[in-house]
Amino acid sequence: ATLPTLSLKEVNDTPELIATKEAIIDGVTVLVHPLPTHGIVHLAMYFPLSQFSLEELTQLSLLPSFFGDLPTEHYTVAQLQQAIKTYIGRLHFGLETFAQEDHPECATPYLSVHASVLKENMVKAEELLREVLLHTRLDERERIREMVMQTAEEVRQIAIHNGHALGVTCALAHYSAQAAVNE
Repeated sequence: ATLPTLSLKEVNDTPELIATKEAIIDGVTVLVHPLPTHGIVHLAMYFPLSQFSLEELTQLSLLPSFFGDLPTEHYTVAQLQQAIKTYIGRLHFGLETFAQEDHPECATPYLSVHASVLKENMVKAEELLREVLLHTRLDERERIREMVMQTAEEVRQIAIHNGHALGVTCALAHYSAQAAVNE
């Protein structure tokens, strides 16, 4: 009763269209939405993983957790994490799947990178993102083994507490390619 509310008359039923500029930079399509963000640049990058099988995608699902927690060619883990905290406000790596609305039988998985950066730190942030994505030391077998074991335990705990969500995910996998990849 104390929360402010809007009546439906106060809500515009037509969504506000946001201008989008398209550019090609080094052969890559870049979409820019010129909105007032008070000097913060919000990045969303997607790298297609369509060349991998479902089994390989299952193995790749751990890859985003390695970024930032393994050394790179030019940074130790501590140096890398300090540089990220200094120059990048928010950074998240993940796997996302997108499908066309009218084609549930097709889906494309992507490695996604989401970051928020102060405009004046863009050059350094770009350097750090390139370092993480292209030069993470994936030969650190013992550290990777530890991280995989920790992730396996976390997944077990999630399954115990959210088994119903796991069941829904498994059931949905039979109905669309996007759900199958997510599963």
